[in-house]
Amino acid sequence: MHNIDVVMATQADLPAFKALLRCFAEERGELHQMDEAHASAHLSERLAYGMSFLARKAGEPIGTIMCRPLDLGFRMGSDIETDYTYVIESERKLPVITALLNAAESFADSRGATLIMHQLDYLAAVAGSKSNGDRVEKLYRRRRYVAGNVVYARQPYVRVGLTYLYTGATSQAVQGMKLPGVRLIREKAIQS
Repeated sequence: MHNIDVVMATQADLPAFKALLRCFAEERGELHQMDEAHASAHLSERLAYGMSFLARKAGEPIGTIMCRPLDLGFRMGSDIETDYTYVIESERKLPVITALLNAAESFADSRGATLIMHQLDYLAAVAGSKSNGDRVEKLYRRRRYVAGNVVYARQPYVRVGLTYLYTGATSQAVQGMKLPGVRLIREKAIQS
């Protein structure tokens, strides 16, 4: 089994994030509509916050959690919210998502912040179809995140998303979990 490394992403990781975005678009049957210029600008903006994490296996990008400060409209909040959580289909296994969640939690802990975990399937919302929220919710409950809001869309009001909170206190619930082959690379920004 190859080690899984999770690093805090920088602008230099833009090509890796574009590759992950291409995988997502292809998985959803939308690759033919991918706008490369828009994708680059969008991802660059998200990477500029310095709150995104990249999972790699054997040096290849396999997943991400992209975060940003909570924007309250009238000011930036001190808490953090997720923009995207994505792992390529062949790597959707507990060690990968656990390594990504651990990195995001450690970052939130280092700032004394709450981490607001969003899962919203925009394409399901538009189509009025059910999202993969059940699997995500099971994982969040297992990690003892605090339940937040469920998002419904279109008649007959299908569930397309959910929000949970990591408040720092839950880290005790997962500290004892050890997964072989997972290594978190902590940048100085996370440790300070």
